Amino acid sequence: RTQKRHRSLHGGEQSGPKTIPVDQKATRDFGRSKKRAPSVGFYPLEPRGTAFEWVRLIDFQPCQPTRDIGRLSWQDDVLVEQGVEADYLEHWHRDGATSQTPRAALHLRDREDHRWACLLRAGDRFMFARDRLLPVSGATLTEAVAGAATLQAAQKLMDFEVSFGNISDDRGQITRSSLPFRAREIFHASSQGSDGLETTDTDSAGEPILRNWEIIAEQSDASIFFNRIVG
Repeated sequence: RTQKRHRSLHGGEQSGPKTIPVDQKATRDFGRSKKRAPSVGFYPLEPRGTAFEWVRLIDFQPCQPTRDIGRLSWQDDVLVEQGVEADYLEHWHRDGATSQTPRAALHLRDREDHRWACLLRAGDRFMFARDRLLPVSGATLTEAVAGAATLQAAQKLMDFEVSFGNISDDRGQITRSSLPFRAREIFHASSQGSDGLETTDTDSAGEPILRNWEIIAEQSDASIFFNRIVG
């Protein structure tokens, strides 16, 4: 059966992302919150001949055995993605309220624990996504969390961030996040030499930490992150 999904090009389902059940101390109590996790979130997209594959180097859900490959085509101002090895159809609608410039993308790897991340900007909006440290096994993340032996193990499975935000007055502020305690925080990013980036984060105890990233690849001028999205 063909799946029809309508999405906006600046990211996420048009109805808006759902959130993971964590409080401001980073998943101390899963039972009290009624908020739900986003169903999917993955990156990056790479060309495969006449098609493109979501290789899911970063993936909110457990790794699946089948490939996610689609063909992309424009229909007026709508980008249509049609599945090649799975039967689905997605319509990506351009957000007319978002400026297309400046725009840039960074592909990042943590210098200490080697997890992956990406930082994107389109106009005055940005998105930051970083992977969890440990891989997830099982059919779904929900099953993996339910089967975790300890609260700490469950926290590590949920430690996956996708944050969206706006840039105003030379400052980036997170407006929505898969980690609810990150919402309304200022997103701090600063350059570390010619191939590095430092960002602020929060550990599993809810304490602020710094992460140092190696810039593996970049599209456009990465300096727009350093002189605008800073604290």
